[in-house]
Amino acid sequence: MRIKLLLAIFILALISTANAEEITSCQIIDSPGYYVLANDIINSSETYCIQIASSDVIFDGNGHLIDGVGSGYGIYVYGSTFNPYTNITVKNVTVTDWNYGIYFYGVSNGSIIGSTAVSNGLGISIYSSNNITIAGNSANQNRGDGIRVYSSNNNTIANNNASLNDVDGIYLYSSENNTVAYNNASSCNTGIYIYYSSNNSVTENEANSNSWYGVYIRYSDNNFVGSNSMKRCKQGLYLNYADSNIVAANIISSNSWDGMYIAYSEKNTVASNEISANGRHGIWLYSSNNNTLLRNKIEDNGESDNGYGIYFSSSASNLIYNNIFSNENNVGFSATVNSWNVTKTEHINIAGGPYMGGNYWSGPDGYSDACSDADNDGICDIPYKLDEDNIDYLPLTVQSQTYILTISPNPESSIIEEEGYRLDLSVSAGKGVMRSENYVMRLTAQTSGSESGIEKHFGPIEPVLLSCDYAGFEKNYFAPGERIYAEGWGLRPNTEYRIWVQPDPVNEGDDLDSSNDPSGYQELVVTDENGNFGPVCIWSVPRNAQTTAGEWDIIADMAGGGEGVYDAFDEIDSATTSGFVAPISEMLTFVLACLGAIIVIAAKRL
Repeated sequence: MRIKLLLAIFILALISTANAEEITSCQIIDSPGYYVLANDIINSSETYCIQIASSDVIFDGNGHLIDGVGSGYGIYVYGSTFNPYTNITVKNVTVTDWNYGIYFYGVSNGSIIGSTAVSNGLGISIYSSNNITIAGNSANQNRGDGIRVYSSNNNTIANNNASLNDVDGIYLYSSENNTVAYNNASSCNTGIYIYYSSNNSVTENEANSNSWYGVYIRYSDNNFVGSNSMKRCKQGLYLNYADSNIVAANIISSNSWDGMYIAYSEKNTVASNEISANGRHGIWLYSSNNNTLLRNKIEDNGESDNGYGIYFSSSASNLIYNNIFSNENNVGFSATVNSWNVTKTEHINIAGGPYMGGNYWSGPDGYSDACSDADNDGICDIPYKLDEDNIDYLPLTVQSQTYILTISPNPESSIIEEEGYRLDLSVSAGKGVMRSENYVMRLTAQTSGSESGIEKHFGPIEPVLLSCDYAGFEKNYFAPGERIYAEGWGLRPNTEYRIWVQPDPVNEGDDLDSSNDPSGYQELVVTDENGNFGPVCIWSVPRNAQTTAGEWDIIADMAGGGEGVYDAFDEIDSATTSGFVAPISEMLTFVLACLGAIIVIAAKRL
């Protein structure tokens, strides 16, 4: 996705200037055409330096500077909400020392690309403008916001550097269905501020080292906040009077106060985030009910302020399950009753066990680390009591098993035993490697003058790679506008992989082709000490994608193992069927979901 967007910007930059009209000073552009700035404009005191008053205009700054005296508008486009200007492009220009650097009002189907707005009141602003692309710009060191989107819908704000601004890096007000992706919004007051704005997507952004918040969602519902970095702020993420938002797969760490503060907010889903090393609380819920928190890693929080992994103030009826807690103080309460597990259900949990239930409790008391598990189902035999009203009835634990592998015939037998694991290696001129932390045996044998490799992963889980939703639940059919995630278990521990999407089928020895990857980008993941990763977003299917369903495989291509080729060092989601199908119609997705629910209900009745 990022590569395709940058390619589009590059193509626009190559549009021929053969028939362009040169501009040498501030002026009004009132007819369609291609206009090129021929020189810098310095210390202009005009109210509007470049004013565009026509549709179908491309203004190319040609790398030049438009400099003001601290007031007015550097580039000004003022249309009408009832009859907007259309097809306006501003590119490759630097605007500085204006009240408004680049300003669009009443514009439809336009773009602001490859430009710099520095040391203005507001860097780049769009008001009552729809279907605008703001991409590849720098909006830095402005006295207000770097990029402001006001009462504007269906816009894309991507691949911009909106840092070092006095107020917000990127600010959305009363705006819907916008995409904010791959931006750097750091070292501001707030990195990304979503206010009275719903149904927006905020993904893959860097919102670090802001003096207050990484991402602030206020009076805004049904937004998706995924795969962002929120580090070294006061609070990483703040949800305030914000309902039914999804916060998934973010890294929220090293914030001086809280990783995530949820106040007066309901029905939000917080899933698959890494929330660690925050000074006060990992997550603080204040007067917030009916939220769901699952599959998060909440670790090493509260150490500088005697805080908690998760803290509740007057917050009830929240569901917290399938998380890992490993903090000096895992949970703190103030007048609250919440649920800490779901019904025991067969599904791989965050600790690698075969059942969903409650949470994994590590830290000083190490309950899940040491509890008894007589039936070896990955669930502690005794519930974990947090207080009289809060009990995890199905706390998770890690299964303990011993595995023996024998290979025969046995002309020259050698045996490796390590930490209770035994491998019988029975091959001629062979060698074996035991990695007990992931229960992996690697065997290389000499056969008829050629080397052949056999690798076997075994342990609590066979290697698994699959498509899923943001919460890690397997999903195989995706409609336009949906995000496809991948997750894996039982791969090589602490290892880098590139995640590829390729047309099915992919066979051993096949070259992986980036031109066949519909996402346009191969995500880098690093497995944990158990060989697990994810969920990680691997493809955001465009909203306007044609529903000509394709069958796709997911490949985890190991770094250092013959990158770019699917081989024995890698994993694939399925060797016999496609991993997922996309894009399909929304109605079909709905039907499949209903069918799945019917099957589950029928199975329970049986």
